[in-house]
Amino acid sequence: MKCENGVCTLTLSNVSIRDAGTYVCEAENIHGSARSHSIVEVTPPPEKEHFAPKFIELLANRSVFENEEIVLECSVTGKPTPTITW
Repeated sequence: MKCENGVCTLTLSNVSIRDAGTYVCEAENIHGSARSHSIVEVTPPPEKEHFAPKFIELLANRSVFENEEIVLECSVTGKPTPTITW
């Protein structure tokens, strides 16, 4: 786990089926606590030469205070490489 500027990141490398499940991020301070979760599904890699786009990581709902920065990441795979638009 890495935390920098209020963003904590959990990175799983070489993901396998055993990594599938629910991951929970908890934050706590003297004023209370908050939780958020993500369900991670792991599928075998496509063996086709060409395949439709598939989200590697789904977008999550986010809250942000006014005048702060927010980063939204869209992680997609596909062959040929898909075009991403916002």
